[in-house]
Amino acid sequence: MILCDVDFFKLYNDTYGHRVGDRCLQEIAKAIKDIIKCPANLVALWWGRICCDFT
Repeated sequence: MILCDVDFFKLYNDTYGHRVGDRCLQEIAKAIKDIIKCPANLVALWWGRICCDFT
């Protein structure tokens, strides 16, 4: 499993709001998912962190 921490995300989230911050995390997760092509792999958000499970 890989946990990704987005540098300065708290500042981004505080500046632009939680709704925009959530969309940002979703876009990052989507970019990671598009790179990881194996259907058994999972990319998810967990407590504001992006988690990648490679099984």
